[in-house]
Amino acid sequence: MAVSDDSWPATYFDGIRPIEQNVLVRFGDDGLILIGADGSSWNWPYRKIDVERLEEDSRVTCHVHADAVLKLSHDVADRLADFPAFIQAMDHRKRRFAVMVSTLTGAAAVILAAVFVGMPKTAGWLAHQTPMELEQQIGQNMASQAKLIFRPCNNQRADELLAPIVSEFAKAAEITYPVELTLVRTELANAFALPGGQTMATRGLLDLLADDQEAFWAVVAHELAHVKNRDSLTAVFRNLGVSTLLEVLTGGSGLAQQSILLGGQLTEFSYSRQQERRADDLAYDILEDRGMDPAALGRGLAALTEALESDDDLSVPEWMSTHPATDQRIARASERADPRTAHMPLTDEEWQEVVSACE
Repeated sequence: MAVSDDSWPATYFDGIRPIEQNVLVRFGDDGLILIGADGSSWNWPYRKIDVERLEEDSRVTCHVHADAVLKLSHDVADRLADFPAFIQAMDHRKRRFAVMVSTLTGAAAVILAAVFVGMPKTAGWLAHQTPMELEQQIGQNMASQAKLIFRPCNNQRADELLAPIVSEFAKAAEITYPVELTLVRTELANAFALPGGQTMATRGLLDLLADDQEAFWAVVAHELAHVKNRDSLTAVFRNLGVSTLLEVLTGGSGLAQQSILLGGQLTEFSYSRQQERRADDLAYDILEDRGMDPAALGRGLAALTEALESDDDLSVPEWMSTHPATDQRIARASERADPRTAHMPLTDEEWQEVVSACE
């Protein structure tokens, strides 16, 4: 293999031992040639490497040797950037990426056109065919954008009190992946679930249900039921445009996601009556499993409806009424009432710490 006449010193970490090795680096026809102190050499193909410029030096990693790191001086990294074979390899990678994006965009457009135009029911099927890892990434991307608008309360004590109970509820719902409940600072009383186990509850909801811990947990159970049933992801596929969905998938600039939040689509999701009924039924089961009264969901729904409809000072937009507490749903909750159960997950003192978490 032909190589350049020049070679430069570099530092190499093999990713196995915490030892740095002094090596020489040469630019070959198709990759970096690393030469060890014992004369051994190996090749890092240009098409498989990434170069990151840091303050003191430049770091090179190779997809073939995922844990290994090569440290180059900025001068050598600049020479590499100008080396014709490296430039050609980078151009090839860009072309391949462009083809991949084009292909994925076309495939998504075909699928989503069917979902949004011809076959609305396909959204549910598509949601359940989506790998869980991808749904979690979608949810994390959406949550990061939501937190730019609904500021998290960031109360460590409250988070420590809530987290194990949320995990127990998720286990009762047979959710097999991590679920996170975030308290956010807004006076609007609401709770909602994003894809992949991301859920949020507002300060307004805590204030509204401050005297009814059981109703608060019933609302949380209802949102976890949406998580279990993948209703939020179904709504994403049904409601979002192709460009927005691609941004959500790739974690882009966030402009489209924020526009959805500001427009209300993210927390609305327009669940069907069937989805709400299934979520209610599973919420009853979760509450019973944790020794709580299923009728608490009816109290929570009634309180939410009354607050959203009667408080003119909040100027509640229509899209925040995400869970219309119809008389029928409240009646169904009452039918499942079990007044013998009175087990609260938190003591009165702990509950008051949670209620005041956003103050």
